[in-house]
Amino acid sequence: MGYENEQVIVENREKIKIRHSKLGLASYINPRTVCSQKEHDQQWQALLDNWHYLECLEIQYEHDYRNNWWQSLPAMLQHYAGKIIVHGPTQKRDLASIDQQLNLQSLTENKLALDFATQIGAESMILHITPRNDFNSRLKQLDRAMLSATELAQYIKDNNLPVALMLENLEYPKWPADAKEAVDLLKDLKNIHPNLCSCLDLPHLWHNHAALIPGLKYSDDDFIENLINYIVEVDSIAPIQRFHFAGAYVDRANNIHETHGVPDLNNHHSSAKQIVKMPVTQCLNIMDEFINDQIDRGIKAADIILEMHVGCQEQERALKNIQNYLRK
Repeated sequence: MGYENEQVIVENREKIKIRHSKLGLASYINPRTVCSQKEHDQQWQALLDNWHYLECLEIQYEHDYRNNWWQSLPAMLQHYAGKIIVHGPTQKRDLASIDQQLNLQSLTENKLALDFATQIGAESMILHITPRNDFNSRLKQLDRAMLSATELAQYIKDNNLPVALMLENLEYPKWPADAKEAVDLLKDLKNIHPNLCSCLDLPHLWHNHAALIPGLKYSDDDFIENLINYIVEVDSIAPIQRFHFAGAYVDRANNIHETHGVPDLNNHHSSAKQIVKMPVTQCLNIMDEFINDQIDRGIKAADIILEMHVGCQEQERALKNIQNYLRK
């Protein structure tokens, strides 16, 4: 009898699902706080030293690439053991701008970002193909963006850079805003850049699903179905290699739209009729299940980056909370 009980325990242990999802943070220094190379290096060194333990890291570098301060970062990152990806510059840049001078500057800086990604061994660079809103000329905006993306893809090819472009979904009217737009756009981009992969930003997708139509009767289940559909369709074209995750909610009474806050695992605001929020735990479960499926199939697994507009300590607390949730 004792032997039979022992066998049952072993069998149950084998059925336990081991969670492999890797979590990290987006590293960002406000360019307005930096006036010199010295200040730049001090702030980045302090941040990177503090986050040396992370499983993965995203460098969201928004300083002017043309002053070459970024060239000090590879030495700071040479002993970092986790996975690194670079986020292409977006603040005051626009690859889809009708302003030719701004368009050229944005292309130049994105090319330098690709050089930076290469030097630090990053396998991908996240791309906002239309960084700015354009409600009045949305289709023409996309046409200009495709020309810029083609030039970036050619730059990668001509210089034999081991870096793939990673397209991120964005909030409407930026492109792409939903699964249909993403599929159509990714198919076109894949023709010019075969190594293309995808970054799925859940708060952006949720915002487009739940927050744009006043009076919409929002349902968590509807969004989860939308999320699963997006993952299945997009991953079949350009593999999803990264998730952006944060706390997202809309306070309709006060016209507040938050998409980069701290993820709330305790369901605050859930009783307020005028507040709708992204279902955090359900989304975490979907991402974790998808990543574990990638591992089971023996393919490159995505990771999860918390992208939050809050202080470092608050980011670290949120990271720990989600780590604890996923590893229960």
